[in-house]
Amino acid sequence: MLDNGTAYTANRVLEFITQLTDLKFARAHHGDDKPHVERFFGTLITHFLETYPGYMPKRFSRNSAEAKEIGKKKLWTFDEFERELKNFLDDYNHREDLNETR
Repeated sequence: MLDNGTAYTANRVLEFITQLTDLKFARAHHGDDKPHVERFFGTLITHFLETYPGYMPKRFSRNSAEAKEIGKKKLWTFDEFERELKNFLDDYNHREDLNETR
């Protein structure tokens, strides 16, 4: 029996990510070593996670009224999240403005 705790969820996310790319670990706190990775995660945050129901940016106080409203939103299941992330990556990587510069 599984409780879908954070360790279980993290393992599912890791499995999903390894299907997308080979994992290579960079030195901690050296963003200049991995600019493409930093850009990828920045894009995920600004263009995908900020549209995720229940996403709460770091700038929010967890006790604010706005944070409490966000906390009431229905979250996606892991399968829904995975589907939406795949759709986002496909749409983002095939957008017209990207193809015009190639």
